[in-house]
Order: sequence, then structure tokens, then C-alpha cells
Amino acid sequence: MIRADYPTTSHSSKHRLMFINFMTALLGVGALFACAGCDSDAGGAAAVTWPQEVQLAVNQGVVFAVGDVVPNASYLKVDLIVYKHGTSNFDLSAGGSSPSDKMYMNTFKSGGVRKIFGSFDEVPSTLPTAANYGEYVNTVKTGNGLVLANNIGDGYTRIWVKRVIASSGLVELQYQPVAL
Repeated sequence: MIRADYPTTSHSSKHRLMFINFMTALLGVGALFACAGCDSDAGGAAAVTWPQEVQLAVNQGVVFAVGDVVPNASYLKVDLIVYKHGTSNFDLSAGGSSPSDKMYMNTFKSGGVRKIFGSFDEVPSTLPTAANYGEYVNTVKTGNGLVLANNIGDGYTRIWVKRVIASSGLVELQYQPVAL
């Protein structure tokens, strides 16, 4: 044990300073290697790869701006919600300010029948208009596509139904904000 009144020499101070500099450099290099695999922007936040995916069960909704899944969802608090339709079918309904005032949704009908798209990239980015008022996707099918005016936050979201798993009561979606 070194006594408090023990004199230090410039030699030991020099070693202490070298050790501190070495440890600082070592920590910096370690942090650099630890983050070498990170995919981040200048602000340090992780970059987002589009499209994102979400899996929803009956009565769950999603807020697309943050990717949050909301259990026992209310149309007031989500952008899109899954409802059960019959024994093994599901509906997709937009959120909104009331049950009769839902956000617009373009469900891409042709001759009254919703189109089926082979991939997310095939879904057009055509924004919904007042003509789309009241649309929802009843009896959702794998491959359905839509563009939705977001209820929570601004903007629009392009959505593709990747898979419907009736036996598990799940609907898998891919989504991406629509660039205006």
C-alpha cells in the first residue's frame, strides 16, 4: 500500500498518463469495432429497410409510423385493424375518428373484385380519394394490396397482404410509407 505522503516521481506520472491514453485509445477502437456492423445514419439511429413486416391477430391494430402492434385495438388509436369475419375469414378496416368516419383506403378493385398482387413491389402507390370513402377489405386474401391514409400521424402507407394464416388467426403484412 502506498502511503499518502509518499512522493511521486515524474516517471510514475508519465506512466500513469501513458496508461490512461492507451486505455482511452483501446476503448475508442473497441467501440469502433463494436459498431462496425451497425447500419446507422449520422444521428446514430438505425436505418430502416423497407418494406417492413407486421403480423396481426384478430382485434389487433397497427400504427404504421412506429410499427407498433396494438392489442384489443380501437379504430381511434390505430391506422389499420384486423377483425374476424365468419368462422375463418378476416377483414382489414381503417382507423378513424368514429365508426362511421374512417380514413380513406384504396383497395384496388377491378370490376368490383379486389386485385391480387404477386409481391409488395406490384402494389401501386395510388393514393385514396373521396371516392374510396368507406372502403375496407372484407375477406382479406393473400396478395391483396391497398394504400391507406394514416389515422395516427400524417401521410399514407402502401400495404401488401403477404400471408393469411386462417388456422392461426393471423394476417402478415408488408408496408412502406408512400413518398409524396
